[in-house]
Amino acid sequence: MAAALTAAAVLLAASITVSQPAFATGTVTSAPVPAGAPASSDFAVTAAGTSVGIHDAGANAWGNHVGFGTFDMSGGPVTVTVSVGFSFSTAKIVPASLGLTATKSGSTVTFTLANPSNASLVFDGNYQGRTLHLFAQAPETNVPSPLDPNVIYFGPGLHTYTGNAIEPANGQTIYLAPGAVLRGRIRVDNKSNVTVRGRGVLLSDFTPTGPADNVAIAVAHSQNVTITGITTNRAIAGWTGFITESSYVTVSDYHVVSPFYASTDGFDINNNQHIVFDRVFIRSCDDAVSIKGYQPAGGWNRLFNPANATPNSDIVYKNSQLWADANNAIVVGEETIAASYSGIRFQNIDILYNYDDRDHPDQLTDRAALTVLMLNATDISDVVFDNIRVENAKRLINVDIRNSYWFGSLLGNLGWAGSIHGITFSNITSTSPGSNEIRMFGWDGDRKIDNVTLQNVSINGAYVTSAADSHLKLNSLATNVHIVSPSGSVTTNGPIGVTQAEDWTANRYNAEHDYTPQQPNRGWNYRSWKAGVGTSTMTWNVTEGRWRGTASWDSIWVNGGYTLMHPDGNQILLEWTAPRAGTIDITGTVRKWDVGGGDGVTASIWKNSTSNFWPGGGAWKVIAATDSVGYSTNATVTVAAGDVISFRVDGRATTNNDSTMWTPTITYR
Repeated sequence: MAAALTAAAVLLAASITVSQPAFATGTVTSAPVPAGAPASSDFAVTAAGTSVGIHDAGANAWGNHVGFGTFDMSGGPVTVTVSVGFSFSTAKIVPASLGLTATKSGSTVTFTLANPSNASLVFDGNYQGRTLHLFAQAPETNVPSPLDPNVIYFGPGLHTYTGNAIEPANGQTIYLAPGAVLRGRIRVDNKSNVTVRGRGVLLSDFTPTGPADNVAIAVAHSQNVTITGITTNRAIAGWTGFITESSYVTVSDYHVVSPFYASTDGFDINNNQHIVFDRVFIRSCDDAVSIKGYQPAGGWNRLFNPANATPNSDIVYKNSQLWADANNAIVVGEETIAASYSGIRFQNIDILYNYDDRDHPDQLTDRAALTVLMLNATDISDVVFDNIRVENAKRLINVDIRNSYWFGSLLGNLGWAGSIHGITFSNITSTSPGSNEIRMFGWDGDRKIDNVTLQNVSINGAYVTSAADSHLKLNSLATNVHIVSPSGSVTTNGPIGVTQAEDWTANRYNAEHDYTPQQPNRGWNYRSWKAGVGTSTMTWNVTEGRWRGTASWDSIWVNGGYTLMHPDGNQILLEWTAPRAGTIDITGTVRKWDVGGGDGVTASIWKNSTSNFWPGGGAWKVIAATDSVGYSTNATVTVAAGDVISFRVDGRATTNNDSTMWTPTITYR
């Protein structure tokens, strides 16, 4: 951690009388960080001459500590003075839409706030370095009494509840007073008319010992819930907050500072209706905003039919600031076990920063400032992103249908029909130094992206006006993309800006690309064969995320973008059924994945279990135990509708270390 402020500097910052400009007439109330709670040693802050308690939110993904503080202001503008305990050359206040300028004098930065607002300081342009987030709010009204029996009241000081979550009853209010730090969890479950409010901090820097989930603040199966005014700091891996299967929930003037790497999602919205987020600040090290779909019982079951799950509808997110050190700033989807997504609006939002991933930069095509991503086939429509300002992000827009996420570790299910359509991106302004890529990739003819509007999308001062724009990257399954700008409008279809290998169409079938926990999918089936028994259909193992046969080790799974097969007394059969007649090209390489021992495997390709056409003549190709190079399995075959192409792997004398990599692609000519 960087050098702390000296005691003399802290004393000076706390005791100095700030000379306010003539127009800075406001007054401020704030509270110190209570004893025992994490306090920042990087910053000392005053606002209108009043000391502001600065909390230490913990280290971010790059090991740099993040500070935050909150105060109420009224009566006019106030001057904010920040004494910085480390050397720096420049300081910038974001978002730029505030129009604020930081004045540097030695190690001190000053600026003036005209109105209550959230302002963040970035030093030397380093968004991954030490940063400060300040939340200025209007004074509270109707502050509840600590004697009210319907109020769970936490006064100034540190309160520790690392066991069970605090659960209010119907009609109750949880109140965190200024200067209160609640080290604990809040859960509203099967309740109505509940409020969580105040100016205090909900701190989650522990692994709970009590039951229920490990989320800092959760709303489940509830109605008429309000969350306002507080700040939540997640300083350990795991979601910061979620709302699931609830309705009429309002989150306003709420702040999240959760820079810990990773999975500290700001607020996940799962299978809900009538949700409003207004004047929210979120900094997370995973999705800042994610509208997900889980199964009704809660959790992630890839085999659950989205049509039977609660939809996401009538969700408004507005007037907010977002900062995501990993993944997406805004994502509609990822897990999409929901009957549908509709009536979703993002309005007047500043995206301050969006990085893809600390450990895998530029390797994850599914991440962007604004993302719509389908992993489980459903219907996503009527989603509007309007008046969004992106200041710093890797990719600008991603609209994607895919069957896996995070290098194949999270699998979706595209066994049902689904589409993304009727999506609007309007008045999007990016000043980002990133690629600003606008990516749209459909899956196949039954799971397409259609009718997407890019209206007044400006990138570093220039509007997107045509399909020739270098930022566009669309495959052929993204159709009717409407580009509207002050110079006119045009409608275009993919492929645009993609290679043939990137452009998946209805004429191409790939074992890894099409892999799902449901069979058949796009003609693929997962089977095994044993002498004297015959062919058996494998079963899906939810825990392992792979297809399993009847023996201990026979299985088919996906890892790192490859399809893997392991025999165990049974032959492994990865089979594809032709949807129509034609001539197909089969490409791919079969090779050992586990080269740590054993005696290797054998492989072959069959048509209708009667014709061994690779390597041919009824033979099987031997893949040696240490052969990580393998053999090309390229072939051309004529098929009729219903013909089965069977890719087979068998063991030899032993089954040790028999994991074999084989990701065939089948393309109609």
